[in-house]
Order: sequence, then C-alpha cells, then structure tokens
Amino acid sequence: MFDKWLKLPAHYYLYITALSLLAVGVVLSNVLMSIGTIWIIANWLIEMDFKTKWTRFKSNKKVIAIGLFFILMLLSLTWSQDLDYGLKDVLVKLPFITIPLVMGTSKPLEYKIYRFLLYLLLGSLIFTTVFNFIRFQTHNFADIRAMSFFISHIRLGGVISMALFLTLNESFQKKMPFWVTLPTGLWLLFYLYQSQTLTAYVLFIILAVTTLFYVLSIKGRYIFVGLLFGTIAVLTYVVSTSIQFTNSPEQIDDSKLIWYTPNGNSYYHDTTSTLTENGTLIWRYVCITELRSEWNKVSQINYDSLDLKRQPIYGTLVRYMSSKGLRKDSVDFQQLTKTDIKNIESGDVNYIDKSIFQGKISELYLDYLIYSGGGDPNGHSFIQRIEHFKTALNIIKTKWLFGVGLGDVKSTFEKQYKQDQSKLNIEHRHRSHNQFLTNWITLGILGFGLSIFILFSPFFDKKRTFSLEIVSIALVFGFFTQDLIETQAGVTIFALFYSLVNFKEKTNGKIR
Repeated sequence: MFDKWLKLPAHYYLYITALSLLAVGVVLSNVLMSIGTIWIIANWLIEMDFKTKWTRFKSNKKVIAIGLFFILMLLSLTWSQDLDYGLKDVLVKLPFITIPLVMGTSKPLEYKIYRFLLYLLLGSLIFTTVFNFIRFQTHNFADIRAMSFFISHIRLGGVISMALFLTLNESFQKKMPFWVTLPTGLWLLFYLYQSQTLTAYVLFIILAVTTLFYVLSIKGRYIFVGLLFGTIAVLTYVVSTSIQFTNSPEQIDDSKLIWYTPNGNSYYHDTTSTLTENGTLIWRYVCITELRSEWNKVSQINYDSLDLKRQPIYGTLVRYMSSKGLRKDSVDFQQLTKTDIKNIESGDVNYIDKSIFQGKISELYLDYLIYSGGGDPNGHSFIQRIEHFKTALNIIKTKWLFGVGLGDVKSTFEKQYKQDQSKLNIEHRHRSHNQFLTNWITLGILGFGLSIFILFSPFFDKKRTFSLEIVSIALVFGFFTQDLIETQAGVTIFALFYSLVNFKEKTNGKIR
C-alpha cells in the first residue's frame, strides 16, 4: 500500500528494519524484540497483496506446519482451565507464528540482507559480551550465571555458537572479511569459555564436528574419521581427569571409626555416603558443633547461612576441608588459611584451582553421585533436570493424547510434583527443560508430531545449505536441552534463526 502512495519500495525497507530490530533485540532487549515482532506483522498486513502471500503459503510446508501448530495452541485453550494464563502464553509465543509467516510468504531474503543482519548480530554480540564480561569482573558476583545480563546465559551461548559458524562460513566464501570475523570469533570463543555454560560447550563441539564433515572432501573422509576419533579421545581424557578427584574414594574401615574429637565432642559419620573431594570421603569425621563455633569466629557469614553462590555454607565448608584431606573438627579447622576462608565464603568447594571445563565436568559428576545415592537434588542443576524430565514423563502417561492445553501447563506440573512427592523445593520445580516433551504435554501427540516435522524437515531439503544445517542442529539441540519457546527471548531466537536460514535465497555452493 505504501509503495503505491510513495512510489518507493517502502514495505521492503520497513521489512528490513523490523528484521534489524529483531537481530539486535535477541541478544540485547525484550523491548526491541517486541517492537520488531509487532513491526514485522503490521507491515505484512498493511502491505496487503494477500493473493501472492497465499500462493507462497500453500507451497511452503514448513510455514503450514508452523501455522497448524499455532492454531492447535489456540484450540487447546478450549480444554484449558486457566484461560488467563493461556492467553498470556499466546502473547509470549506470537513471534513463533509472526516471523516465519511473514518471511515464509515474502520474497526469499536476499543474501546481501542476510549478511547485513549477520553484521548487526555480530555487533550486538560484541557489545553484549564485552559489557557482560566487564560488569562481571568489576562486581562481586559469585554465580557465573550473573555474567549474562540481558538474556539467559544458556540462550546467549546458543546464539554465540550459531553466529560463530554462520559468519565464519561467510568469510570462507569471501563474503565477509576475515579481519572482521577472525578477531570477533576469537573474542566470542574466549567469552564462551569464560561463561562456563556446559550446554554451549557441547553445542559448539557438535557444530564444529558438523563443519568438519562439510569442509572435508570425499577423499578427506579418512582424515575426518581420524579427527573425530581424536576428538573423542581428547574429550575422554579431559573428562576422566576431571572426575578423578571425585572418583577415587579413600578406603576406611567403618568398624574402626573414631567417634570423638580431640576435644571430646561427637563425630558424625554417614557410612552410606560415598561422596568425595579429592579422594577424601566428605561425610566422615564431621563435628558440627565445633565447625559452627570455629567458623563463626572467623567469618561474617553465619554458619547457618549461605555462601555467595547461595549454597549452605556448612556444606561448602565440609567439602572444602575434605578436599584438603582434613577432618571436620576444631583442630583441623586451624589449618585453614585466610585465603581458604575467603574461598569458602565465595562458594568454592575444592581448594584445587581446576580449569573451567574440568570444574564443570567434576560438578556434573558429583551431581550424578548425589543422585545415585538418593541425595537432595536441590541446588544441583543436573539432578534437578532429571527430576523435571521424570515429572514430564509422568504427566505424558496420562495426558498423551490431547495434552493439558496451553493454559494448564504450569498448574499441571505443580500438581504432578506434589503427587510424586518430589524432593525439589518450590523454586526449583520447573517444566521439563525439553521443548519436545513440553509440547507433548501442552498439545498432545499431534503437537509433538508437528514439533518433530518443524524441527527435522529442514534436514531433508534437497538444496539444504551449510547455514541451514548449522542452525537446524542448534535449534534441535535447544529443544532437547531447554524449554526454548516458553520465553520471549527463546521463542524469538527460534523464530528468527529458523526463518533466516529456511526462507533466504538458495545457492549451489557446497557450504552456503
């Protein structure tokens, strides 16, 4: 409409502006994401020309599937009890339908615009990561998750991983200069490592292996296989060395345990626990009375309070002393230095300064040992995710056909946690952390099937490109490891990246 009035391609420019707002907003601002989402659908409606759009819609199976999924969400409100919650969730998920609908029924996105959006995304990521890093280094944050200020650290890690491979691919195609992508890529890699986000590490490795598969020629497949097995060997070595501190328990004859400290107070011994720090059994030789007294003499943080990582200070103290091979009593407490006390207050559970990757692997393995021993899942992300997963499966057993409806997902999880008598505290009782399962719970077997089609159909495109493969793998991984489309940032990231690679110009290049 504006094109005729102004005799200019006004709607085209408005379309690019909306995409630009979204490219910046996905890493910086919920407000920009909202404006971009409203802008792109408003421009699409005002542009009219619905006959052409309908023709494109009918020939695009992916857009049809996304449209059916959104219609199913709306229909599910009819069998939801909490209509208010459901309508709010519809608003959150609007980008899921608006962005693919507009891009899938418009002229395929030109490559020059695609590259322009990648530049915008890179610039936004540089600003975000530099700001996050400086802010984290200049403030006394104990939780590494505080490093990500604008969006979730997990989602930021996913965006960084996708952006790294998409832009480097453009550089290898000589469409983006290396003097831009190389330093940017090195900085983002450094930030990704410092962020200590294990899911981002795993995703990066998966995308790197995928890239190797594309880059190497048929004759080079032997090299690829060698590199693949080499990578597996290196990862196996790193993991094994990371968990050796936890997996080498000291041998103690429980019949010969000493039950009193040198000061005559009773020791606590949990002879069923096999948890260790650096090989020392954690819950042997623990005198709570003496630890509380000695700790409160040297620290401003009370023994019955939390450390800076929001963990019970007594647990951190007991694990830290165990890592040094000390008994947890007043005598061995005197061997702790001022640095040790500061480390414990900061939430460090081991005196050994492990690498970031080693620390995450060791933490994950300790979570597994706690879970296998029937321990408290609270405060341990890996165990919590297992509990979320089990709860989701229990819901699906009874609601597998039609689901519970968009409005009742939250309340259904709450009821199931109570029914299962979950050990998780209220604040840790989340959804499944698996979007496929959440979709099944919400919309039943049909919603689950549509999810599978939407996510996996790009892999069967005859003219699939490298960028399509990279983003599709990243989004599938995101669906498996988090409730990706349950928040504004997550659903916008999904809709934007999915649309950018599925609805842009196709080329005959091997990598593009």
